[in-house]
Parts: sequence; C-alpha cells; structure tokens
Amino acid sequence: MKVYQYIQLTGETVKNENKLQLILDNVQSRLETLLGYTLSPTNLYTEIGKTSTQCSCTDVLKTEDLLPATPTRGFIKIFPYNPKDKKWRVDPFYEVYAVKLVRVVGKGRIVTVKDFDSYLPEYSSGGIGNFISKCTNCGCDCGCSGCVQLAVAADWVDFAEQGDSVPNDLIYLLIDMAKFYGDPTRDIKSESVDGHSWTRGNTTPPEHRPEMQLLLKRYAGPYGSVVRIPVV
Repeated sequence: MKVYQYIQLTGETVKNENKLQLILDNVQSRLETLLGYTLSPTNLYTEIGKTSTQCSCTDVLKTEDLLPATPTRGFIKIFPYNPKDKKWRVDPFYEVYAVKLVRVVGKGRIVTVKDFDSYLPEYSSGGIGNFISKCTNCGCDCGCSGCVQLAVAADWVDFAEQGDSVPNDLIYLLIDMAKFYGDPTRDIKSESVDGHSWTRGNTTPPEHRPEMQLLLKRYAGPYGSVVRIPVV
C-alpha cells in the first residue's frame, strides 16, 4: 500500500510521508507472511515452452526440442502438486486462465509437461476463489517423484493498478495494523499523569484478534502461516 492510498481511505493528514511508507511496508510484509503470498503484483515465472509429449519428465530438456509456449493472461504462480488431490488449494484469485503441470528448469523459467483442459475454479460468495477442482482421471504419471509442480495463470488478489484488487476488509486490516504498529505508546497498558490515570482498551495487535484471524483464514493461501488446511 502506498501513502496516497492510505490518505484517500482514512482522510488523515500525514506529516511525515516517508515514515508512514516505512510503516506501511512493514505491516504489509507482516500481512503477506500470514497470508502466504505477496500483495505486490509480480510475475515470477515465464513459460519457455512445452514438451512435445504430454507428461514427459526426462532429466534433460533441450530448448530446441520444446514446442512454443502458449500465451496466457494473468500472472503465473507455482504450487505443490499431488496426483491424489481432488482439488487444489491456491492463492485467492478473481479469474483463472490456465492450469498446467510444469517443471522449473531455472530461476523463473518453467517448461509445461501437461495442460489441463478441464478444471473448475471454485468461488466464494464474494467472487474470490481459493480452490480449483480437477477433472476425473486427468492427472499425470510422470514416473518420477516430485518432478512436477502445479502452475496457475490467474488474476490474483493484489494491489493491481487495473481491475480487481485487494478486498476492502483486508485493506482496512492493513490500515489498522499500520495505526497500531505506528503508535509508539502501543505497549503501554496503563499510565498515570498528575494524578490522572487511564487504561488502554485493547493492546492486542489487530491481526491477532479472533475476528481478524477468521478473516485471514478466509484469504490465506496454501503457504500462509495463519492456517494449514489439508487438501483431500
């Protein structure tokens, strides 16, 4: 989140924008750790091609033997693949454009070994999905253990400049966290000055409060530290 976004949403007057940006960066990093994914839109992977045979898992892949990569929309993210799973838990998305099995062959470079032509994104009532159901008997037995991973191209929950972005309830949690961690007196539970005493109402960080834990679990991805839900 940028300072101008904070000002637009809160209506507050900010005296030191540089200091506030440092606080926003810090709490966004905290939030991303809980969720298990970055909120800054970035494409970490590029498909350099696909194997000529579906589910080919040879140890040596020569670039000249690959078929051209299929152009797709959105950003690509990588997730663990288990052929026994009936559905895959992924990071929250708005739209899924492609689901593939891939091999990572270098930093940010992937080769597709299978395109899933039949899959079903599962959406919640808020129009955001967390799961993708696969078709029956459309896995991939590559004959090697752990050689492939699941790649999903989608529009993800992030601070995209265009289209859908981070849900409002997550944005306001981030703002509450910025106010909490930006308050130098946040650890003071009670204080007495000139005979007048007061007690702070709640010194629990916003992200640790029960209602916010439920919110975080709703938006957490498979790598999130806030929750670990087994997929069956």
